[in-house]
Amino acid sequence: MWVKAGSIIPILEHNRELSLLRALDNPIALEVYADENQSACGRLVLDDGWSTKDEKSTHEFCLTGEGVLFHKSTVASNYKHAQYFDKVVMYGITREPSRVLKWDKHTMDFTYDAEMQSVTVANITAAITPTHG
Repeated sequence: MWVKAGSIIPILEHNRELSLLRALDNPIALEVYADENQSACGRLVLDDGWSTKDEKSTHEFCLTGEGVLFHKSTVASNYKHAQYFDKVVMYGITREPSRVLKWDKHTMDFTYDAEMQSVTVANITAAITPTHG
């Protein structure tokens, strides 16, 4: 699979589920593919998986050139499932970071793979909360 540099791709962990509806409560992993400026952006649209309602919760994620990954909720919906991130993998990171901080300024454990130029932060368990505006 080829991924455009500067992309962020949310991946619903399916855990061998054969149906989307059975996987709706599973955590989401973010795969971040930094560009030459060490930045990336992506969008996650939460949908209930079966209704035809136009109400969806849209979440934008961006990695800045300073190494800050941020999240902005742009639309609220009636989406009933609690969604969580369990892992973020950032590719295109050319050197090992000295630390990874969570938004509450706590240091996170991470692994750096020099061959893949990737940083993996696992066991995050951060809620994705649909909000207005």
